[in-house]
Amino acid sequence: MSVYCKLCGKEFANLSDLVNGGCENHPNGLYGGKHQPYEGSQTNQFYCKYCGKEYTSLSDLVNGGCENHPNGLYGGKHQPYEGSHTNPFSCKYCGKEYTSLSDLVNGGCENHPNGLYSGKHQPL
Repeated sequence: MSVYCKLCGKEFANLSDLVNGGCENHPNGLYGGKHQPYEGSQTNQFYCKYCGKEYTSLSDLVNGGCENHPNGLYGGKHQPYEGSHTNPFSCKYCGKEYTSLSDLVNGGCENHPNGLYSGKHQPL
């Protein structure tokens, strides 16, 4: 069974090979750390946890800029959502449920840690 890096989307034959290699998309910069395993569903549906967009490959998802990134408009790349791909999708701050991940992450949250409606819902 193949395993994937959640930072760059590369496929590896086994977990040992994945976690022992440097990742070009690491948050600490180019090869600033090791690959990290993707723990989500191994289907051909991959979702960004910030904007809810769907991709058919993990590599395409993690290499695109995200308009809802916490660092601002296109301030970083999409990040994979590793939770369940079935609805309802629940916000970890307020508990509201939505039928799609996109609807969840694009709504303002009254219980957001930054204050009343100071940020968007985040998936559990």
